Amino acid sequence: MNVRRSAALLMVVGAVAVFPFALNRLRERRVDSWKKSVDQTGGARSVRGTLHIVAYGDGERVSNAPVHQSIYVNGPDYHGMEDNDVRGYLDGRFKYGWNQPTQVHVRIGRRDKRPRYGELELFRVLHRWAEVDLPDAAQVVNARLSVTVERGPDFPVEMYVYSVNKDWNPGAGGELGDNVSPPKPGEVWWGDIAYKQRPWGLPGAGFASEHHPDADTPLMPLASAWYRPDEDRLDFSSPELARYLQERTAANAPLLFLIKLSDDFEDSFGTVTTVYSGNHGDNRNVARRPHLHIEWTAPNATRYVRKDLFLEHGRSIDFDLAGLSPPVTLAADFRPTDGFERPTVDVRAAPDQPWRRLSLPITIDAPAAQLRVMASTDPIVLGDAFETTLRDTWILTAPPEEQYVRWAFQSPSGRQNRIRAEYRGEYTWSVRFTPDEIGRWRYEWTQDFAEGRFHSSDGVFDVVRGDDERVRAQLAELRDRILAADFAEEVDRVDAFGLAFARLERAAMRTQTPESYASKSGRRLRDLVGEVRAALAGKPPPDVIPFKPQSRTW
Repeated sequence: MNVRRSAALLMVVGAVAVFPFALNRLRERRVDSWKKSVDQTGGARSVRGTLHIVAYGDGERVSNAPVHQSIYVNGPDYHGMEDNDVRGYLDGRFKYGWNQPTQVHVRIGRRDKRPRYGELELFRVLHRWAEVDLPDAAQVVNARLSVTVERGPDFPVEMYVYSVNKDWNPGAGGELGDNVSPPKPGEVWWGDIAYKQRPWGLPGAGFASEHHPDADTPLMPLASAWYRPDEDRLDFSSPELARYLQERTAANAPLLFLIKLSDDFEDSFGTVTTVYSGNHGDNRNVARRPHLHIEWTAPNATRYVRKDLFLEHGRSIDFDLAGLSPPVTLAADFRPTDGFERPTVDVRAAPDQPWRRLSLPITIDAPAAQLRVMASTDPIVLGDAFETTLRDTWILTAPPEEQYVRWAFQSPSGRQNRIRAEYRGEYTWSVRFTPDEIGRWRYEWTQDFAEGRFHSSDGVFDVVRGDDERVRAQLAELRDRILAADFAEEVDRVDAFGLAFARLERAAMRTQTPESYASKSGRRLRDLVGEVRAALAGKPPPDVIPFKPQSRTW
């Protein structure tokens, strides 16, 4: 065999050896990209279950309206809850005379170290839930108060929720608004229901009686729960709690709770249980905040719509309610099938009005309503900004204006976006970020205000398509980003931008109808999609793709 034939043979053998390697490399990249895509969706699933929509008001009644569940939690749709950390000694003395609302956690129980005046400090928690609005004549069937434990003792302890007979002003953090300064006149704290104006019956809302006119609480609690070291959730539920909510909501009065350990555990050292407050974290990620679950029904239901839904993640469906007799209160309740997510339900009275979230009952003054159900979590329209704030007064390492709150946003394709929140004064930080990919985003933030770095819980939101104009603008921006990127190979460009392109292409096509697709506007849209595809491929695709047999290589 001569040298030339040997070289040719080696080239053929090399090509045969390298070609499967190249195929495997491409396949592995695509598999890795797909796994990354699945991971970054945060477990996003489709929506499946039954949606119940009921209208309450004047008119002919319906008899088959279901029991509703409304969930109240401080966040985008409700802002009426405040909890106070009150602390001191049973005889009225105190270690720190502070007004403490708006902090990120509250404590229940007795310390195990750093005594003062011969005693270890005792903590209790006050909850004030205002603006819990249910339809007229609503009947509360069940109620549950849930709080999340940050840390607790290494043994079980029993806790109680009592109703409080006297309303209070939660205050704003004392004279300096920092939660570690003396209360202003009228603010609640350990010694007084209203500082310098009205004392508690006994310190710490401690006077329990069924008959005395100055009792802070009844003798009998509303509910109890056990904290156990392997659990991070406390659930208080009972018929008595439901009856109390019935009375207070019927009177349009706030719900007033005292949460304390049992007397035995209050007298024991090292029983402090720290729970997250109604102000913990940022105002969009509310998973750790207290939740009030109320199951209720009302006799004045005038319209009931039941819809079985099954939507892929990211899709939406609209439908109309007509023939309403305004004013009318609308309530939505979704019962998910196991293993599926809940949707976001919005309502508006007319097409020219903004959408309103229907997570809690809403009153509208119109004879009709349009509803939109989205298989998305905390949806943000493509091109709009994610905005939220957080507040924290426990600042030990530097003045608040010198502190950094670091945010990390992770796109559906796995890109990391890191920014710093802006300090707004009064111990408040805000962040504004405009996501540029459709799909599920994840975020978290960290701060170094005190001992050790604090990590938030993971938050998620879904970016959903907007109108045709917004989608086209995002396609053009993606094309420009691809062209500006320093990637020599098509496979690298597809790895970096392919997922974002696929989702934008789908969003663009969802804005089309058969008529618009065949029109000049549809042609211009397809041309724009082709420009993005050309940027990814490194050359434009042909106008007509010829048919030809598929060759095989073994």
